[in-house]
Amino acid sequence: MQPRNTKTRRRPHFFFVPSCSWLRAFVAAAAAAAAAESCSRARPADLRPIPGQNVLLITIDTLRADALSCYGGPALTPALDRLAAQGVRFDFAHAHAVITLTSHASILTGTYPYQHGIRDNSGYRLPAHARTLATLLEQSGYATGAFVGAFPLHSRFGLNQGFDVYDDRFGDTRAPTEFVMPERPASVVVSPARAARPPKCPVAQPNSAARGRDT
Repeated sequence: MQPRNTKTRRRPHFFFVPSCSWLRAFVAAAAAAAAAESCSRARPADLRPIPGQNVLLITIDTLRADALSCYGGPALTPALDRLAAQGVRFDFAHAHAVITLTSHASILTGTYPYQHGIRDNSGYRLPAHARTLATLLEQSGYATGAFVGAFPLHSRFGLNQGFDVYDDRFGDTRAPTEFVMPERPASVVVSPARAARPPKCPVAQPNSAARGRDT
């Protein structure tokens, strides 16, 4: 039996970047002329699997869809408009809770609040060994990282499961008082995410005979 050839290859990435201020960052970073781009054209979605595809999950807290220009809203959101025009825009989607931590637990686990058990922004924790998007991608060989901007997503609540890096350094870690909670602006959230360099790992490659059989 011939030994398999191996080479070092970068793992595909999964980055989770939630922020209360992402909307301002997108608006500031994009040219105003791009606001005229239309995202209303209906196109069939290309949902074919792409091996080694990177995954970037961005959430924007306390944002109504009908505020965005690609949904007919008054806000100028050119970067989001481009994403909607070039990707898949959903006409019917809703959060399972109006609370940040609860909603993000549902996003990452694919379950309802009564199933994952988180009901508020503090006092609850995702169960250990929960099955999340991050844990599944990590098991599939992805390099995973999260860069969060506000207290409700602090690692103490268990959303860090499955992430190689979970950056929640937003300063004050005290629990929120009334409607005020520790957070950091989008620029501070994005900088460590862009600077992150997921580790490389050896990936087994098929030998020439195996490649011949595949073709």
